[in-house]
Amino acid sequence: SLDLQASVDADGLLSGLLFQPTPADRTPAASWDELEENVAALDAPTSLRVTEVTGGTVGDVVLSVGDDGAQPLGSIFKLYVLGSVVTAVDEGRLAWEDPLEITDDLKSLPSGELQDEPSGTTVTVQEAAEKMIAISDNTATDMLMDAVGRESVERALTDMGHSDPSLDTPFPSTRALFQLGWGDDGTAREAWSDGDADERRAILDGLPGGLVDVEPAALVDAVWDDGIDWFASPDDLVAAHLALQELATTEAGAPVRDILSANPGFAPEVVEPFDYVAFKGGSSVGVLAGSWYLEKGDERYVITLQSSTEDPAALVDQSLYFGQAEDAMALLAG
Repeated sequence: SLDLQASVDADGLLSGLLFQPTPADRTPAASWDELEENVAALDAPTSLRVTEVTGGTVGDVVLSVGDDGAQPLGSIFKLYVLGSVVTAVDEGRLAWEDPLEITDDLKSLPSGELQDEPSGTTVTVQEAAEKMIAISDNTATDMLMDAVGRESVERALTDMGHSDPSLDTPFPSTRALFQLGWGDDGTAREAWSDGDADERRAILDGLPGGLVDVEPAALVDAVWDDGIDWFASPDDLVAAHLALQELATTEAGAPVRDILSANPGFAPEVVEPFDYVAFKGGSSVGVLAGSWYLEKGDERYVITLQSSTEDPAALVDQSLYFGQAEDAMALLAG
């Protein structure tokens, strides 16, 4: 059987249909030991980390399953873009109310909705940031990256505590991901895989402008194993969330907490026990990831989930994987 999800646009017109296999029945983990066993039994290699961060510093690791090294992120990389925007606002190079123009050269592919707006349409920096995080809008992301500059996002990796920024330098846009991974006969993909940082930067600079010439139906093969994605470890994601919460205490970062909490990643009844939940997830072909910053009274935690495989079919039942993070959240709440 299949589940159908439909979305509508601001005019009430159908804008998307998604057919997915009906999620398999799943018994929630009743203990941390049981959760560890469940994660280890998943078809795709998966890491789940639950870290206490009370006081704004890393404390005890409540649970750590799977690889603790750098892994592909999908759209979780947008946390670093958000950090670079706050820095640009703080330095006076950008303001939250500044208009950004949608152009054919900045339009990406879904997820998101701004790619469907006419070129020439404008949104504010804050509106773009809200869409980038809440609905993972790829075009909004690339507009923000263009506004701050690629080098600024690369600096954010260091500023936000990434342990090895070279993994994401040069930092590709979402357009570049589609163009490199699935946009031609594989020449760009191979060149990127074999290239050093300077060669990769030249590849990015040489990508064509205009509307992205990639058919969604071509997104079949995983490309993260060729280095076409963004990469970070569970510890890096903990550091990124803590950095954003620190930026949120500044005048320039005032909108950050609301931006990060607009979409908590789970249904209201799941997150209800917590006072505040910040979330950013990510996916690509063969990649599924999620990250949550949680506040409950005086307690603070970060949950990270990262799955990656060369067999994308192993990740079809996304609820099975995100269910492990949901169980971790329930154990923390209980």
